[in-house]
Amino acid sequence: AEMASLAGALVLNIGTLTPDLVDAMEKAARAAHAKGIPVVLDAVGAGATKLRTVECQALIDTGTISVIKGNAGEIATLAGVKAEVRGVESISSEGSVPDTARRLASAAKAVVVVTGKTDFVSDGARAWSLDYGHALMGKVVGTGCASSSTVGCFAATGGDLLEKCAMAMAAYGRSGELTAEEVHDAGRFWEVFYNKIEKLATRSEGLVLHAKEI
Repeated sequence: AEMASLAGALVLNIGTLTPDLVDAMEKAARAAHAKGIPVVLDAVGAGATKLRTVECQALIDTGTISVIKGNAGEIATLAGVKAEVRGVESISSEGSVPDTARRLASAAKAVVVVTGKTDFVSDGARAWSLDYGHALMGKVVGTGCASSSTVGCFAATGGDLLEKCAMAMAAYGRSGELTAEEVHDAGRFWEVFYNKIEKLATRSEGLVLHAKEI
C-alpha cells in the first residue's frame, strides 16, 4: 500500500491468487485510489474458477478500480452475462461484446477494455472498437498481462481515461504488427516487440489512433 501510493498507476493481476495477495491488492487499491492514482484490474481467468470470479468482483466492489481489462469471456462473466472461459482463454460469450463492455463500465463506474481480434474500450457512455494486432500475438505467453501494464503506463499520464486506454491498446497492437513483419515464430517475439513499443513510446508521431465509435 505504501509503494502503491507513490506510483503513477497501479496494475492488479489476479493470475496467482492467495489470501495474502488478495488482501494486499485491496489495500494497495485503496491507497492508490485515495491519492487519485488510476487502478487497472486485469481479470485473468474470471469465469474459469469461482475463486477468481469472486475475488475480481470483490475488488470491483471496493469502488477503487479505474480500468477493468479482460477478454470477452472474462468481461462477460463480470457483467453478469453467460460466458465460457477455460483457463485464461475466452471460448464463448452471449450478446454483443461492446454492449457487455458498456454494461460493466456503467455498473463499475470504470473504463472497460476487452481484448481480442478486435479490441473494445468503453466508459459506459462511449464505446470504441480498435483493429490492431497480429495473430502471432495469440501464440505468445504473456501478451495479455503485458498489455495490462501498457494500459497502466498510459493511464499514468493523466487525461481522458477512455482515450488513454484506446491509445495503449493501439500502441500495443501496432507494436505487435511491426514485430510480426520481422519474426514469424513465437520464440523471438519479445526480443523484437520490446524494441518496437519503445520506439513508439519515444516517437509517438508514428502512432495514429484509428478508433471506430459504436
